[in-house]
Amino acid sequence: MGTKTTREHSETSCCLLGPLFFDLINKDILLYQIFPFLDIKSIINFFSINKQLCEFSQDDSFWESYFEYYCVSPFNDTKIRNICLELLGSDKEIKNYNRINKPENYWNEEMTSKILNKEMTWKERTIEMSRFRFNSTKYPKPQQFKDENNWETHNSRVLFTNNNRTIENDQRILKGWWETIIAHKKLTCGNVYYWAIYLDKFSKQITSNMWMLLIGVDFLTNLTRNERNDDVHYTIGNSKNFIENSSKQYGFGYCVRTDSPLRNGQTSYTEVDINTQNDVIGLKFEWKENSFPEIVIYRRDGGIVKVISDHRPPNDTVFYPAVSLVNQQSVTILPWNGDLNRLFNANEIMRQF
Repeated sequence: MGTKTTREHSETSCCLLGPLFFDLINKDILLYQIFPFLDIKSIINFFSINKQLCEFSQDDSFWESYFEYYCVSPFNDTKIRNICLELLGSDKEIKNYNRINKPENYWNEEMTSKILNKEMTWKERTIEMSRFRFNSTKYPKPQQFKDENNWETHNSRVLFTNNNRTIENDQRILKGWWETIIAHKKLTCGNVYYWAIYLDKFSKQITSNMWMLLIGVDFLTNLTRNERNDDVHYTIGNSKNFIENSSKQYGFGYCVRTDSPLRNGQTSYTEVDINTQNDVIGLKFEWKENSFPEIVIYRRDGGIVKVISDHRPPNDTVFYPAVSLVNQQSVTILPWNGDLNRLFNANEIMRQF
């Protein structure tokens, strides 16, 4: 009688030791000793353990440190770190490029007045950074790559770097073959989303494929090449079995090389000399219920390309940011809060390189 059960004893111990334990935890311990081993979902759950941690998580200065240390610092490219900080930095950090160099009629379309210009908390920035990453599931690792024609025919060869925010088509034998990769971020009906694509490597010397690089959205999950090539996710809006399922080709977007809308897996074959390497292109995805989803492309030169899908998908369809690219092409995906001044500044930064 009077003996506590194991569960009761455990709960009592947590109640007694919990306050002391968590009082000893400071920001540095969490930032440098605990969180390096957790993903963002686990970190959010960690802060839900008790009231003290929940209150601790309300300190946005902690998330600012986390954002700088884990979301930006790991980038092995100074240019990308600078772009990231500009696209999602705080207002006090925003530079004055727009007042110095910005053309008077830059992005002066009526639709730009609807741009969401919302200052995000550092916690929101951190969560967005975790979601705007490419999905590497089922893709071979670099150590598995083989310089053999038969291997490349049946296996995707994509390099994922910068914590899966940068991708490169690393094909050595197949020239002009597509690789299509989606991001983790879910895009659903009734919402507006913004992100940016940085053209890390954009070589116009490619002659084996006129389109070279496509950006946009798709509802297909990642399908890498394998022995059943008819199942491959070929390009945005165009899988290998599109003839049998043409009514379900909901993916659409924009061809970077031809500066043209991409619908039903087709776009222009006429090259336009507008987009160049080191450009930061902004994308806005909006889809209202029972309507046709649309994408707005914001080019570095201030031009706008609006692409409306030819299809009206069921409202429960889930899209993802997507990129299709051939060999020698590389891009980085980054979240963006929709502020056009920030996008302009990011491109001004890249002109310094």
